[in-house]
Amino acid sequence: MDAPRPAGNHSPAPAELLKDATMNSQPGWYPDPQIQGIQRYWNGLQWSDATRPTPMPVSPVLTQKKSVASSNIKAVVIIGLIVVATLIVAAVVNDALNPRQAEQQQQQQAISTRDDLQSDQTILDGSTYEEITQRDFELILKDVSVQSGRRIILYGSIRQFDSATGPDRFLADVGTSALGVGNFESAHLIGNSATLKPFVKDDRVKMHVVVDGEYSYTSTADFKLTVPQFQVGIIELAE
Repeated sequence: MDAPRPAGNHSPAPAELLKDATMNSQPGWYPDPQIQGIQRYWNGLQWSDATRPTPMPVSPVLTQKKSVASSNIKAVVIIGLIVVATLIVAAVVNDALNPRQAEQQQQQQAISTRDDLQSDQTILDGSTYEEITQRDFELILKDVSVQSGRRIILYGSIRQFDSATGPDRFLADVGTSALGVGNFESAHLIGNSATLKPFVKDDRVKMHVVVDGEYSYTSTADFKLTVPQFQVGIIELAE
């Protein structure tokens, strides 16, 4: 809607007076019809003496620059998210591989310990092992690493001894009872493959073993398990 003409020496024509009378009376800045490039303030009732230059339109170049800058920011954010996602995936994969690597290192360490023990002829001397109570056994399990090297006698039932474990190691439920009562502690036992060859799953055995820390492995159900580990010096079927 056209703005009213400002008051002054200009004498508007009747048509212009009619136009002024019917214009929107809202206060605001309107183009001055007498001076190009100027806006004059209409206070709602009449023109005021306040004027100002007509504001320049927003430059399309500036808008384009803002748009380009905004696009660049979005691109940087997207790249950052991709990098973070890549790092997370790499960490997950690395965590998945580490347990396998740790198991291999433990196996190599266990084999090295076994080889050292087998070179010691006293490992076949039953008198170098001690009978212990269930309470003594619980104290050993409480801090297996501190008890490493201790020679004890255990009884148990072989739970797994197959191609998955290999010929020189097996899993068993062990304890200190010759009758098998309460022998439910899961353990990993490693020994000379020739010594272990006659034994199979579910055999009840008496073992002279050397405490050898802990062993961690991933079960067939993909659970991470940690159990005490023992080196087998002497093994025989339990009576």
